Amino acid sequence: MKYVCELCGYVYQEQIGEPARKIAPGTAFSQLPEDYTCPHCGCGREAFDPVGQAVKGSAGDGEAAHSQR
Repeated sequence: MKYVCELCGYVYQEQIGEPARKIAPGTAFSQLPEDYTCPHCGCGREAFDPVGQAVKGSAGDGEAAHSQR
């Protein structure tokens, strides 16, 4: 899953992590330290929102199910 900093647009990708900051690939956003900050602007975790997550019952779910038929 990906999380975007709403202030600067930085995207934290769980599958990649942040090796330069010793955050291993596969580290879930929920497992980041409480004092985690955006490496670009310094905002805390509360500035991040998940992206690319399908909402149950949304039109996107129906389209995906329809395309598999």
